[in-house]
Amino acid sequence: MKITSDNLFKYLILFTLLFSNQIFASDNSLSSFKGYVPYTLGNETDFATLYLAPELSDQILKNNPQKKTYSHLSINSNNNIVNIQFDPGMSDDPTFIIKLNKAKEIFYIDGDVIYMSTAGYIYSQNSSNDYFERTIKYRINKNKLEEVSQPFYFVNLECKASAALTLYSEQCNKGSKVATLQKGAMVKIVLSEYKNNECNKVSDDENYPGSQIMQFLVASPFGLVGWVSSIAGDLNREGKPLSCIRLAGD
Repeated sequence: MKITSDNLFKYLILFTLLFSNQIFASDNSLSSFKGYVPYTLGNETDFATLYLAPELSDQILKNNPQKKTYSHLSINSNNNIVNIQFDPGMSDDPTFIIKLNKAKEIFYIDGDVIYMSTAGYIYSQNSSNDYFERTIKYRINKNKLEEVSQPFYFVNLECKASAALTLYSEQCNKGSKVATLQKGAMVKIVLSEYKNNECNKVSDDENYPGSQIMQFLVASPFGLVGWVSSIAGDLNREGKPLSCIRLAGD
């Protein structure tokens, strides 16, 4: 059978649905970073953890190995000086502050845990000030910290429908209807689009004025898969129709 790009995409989705639970059950300890050395940034009450590949521990500049907590660390990675600090934020908004070499530009990564590989890539997995836990990889490119593009974000959430919803074969409520589910149905959110789609960027629902509309690939209880447009909620209200899609922040 000839494998087209459409078929390849379908196989990718099927693989994700079948094996996501097993993959993440075995990777809860983030085994990809096994052996990485933890360094605490901040102070005794507000701190975060930077995990460095073992080889990078020897590349820390002006490091005092007797200290338990550091205000910042500067690491020599592939001829780049990476300076990393931590700011707990004004209202529980933990953020890493990163400067590269002697450039004036400052870069920010939300969360209280990051990982840095021997090759100089930085990894984060964070839900603070976001709609779901997002796994991101960054690279250093000419004094800039850039997110490495993914075809989608992996969401992997069980979610209750806060309103009736329809699964479509295409994003933005386009294409054929795959399934229609009632309010209260439990679904599995598999993927989110990587970049915001041009369709319906902001909700005109009077109960969600100005809220972002996002596109998610969702599996029904029976296992049918389709795209759902959902309005993002916040700490005080559910997302619609995907209740668990809420902005976790101010």
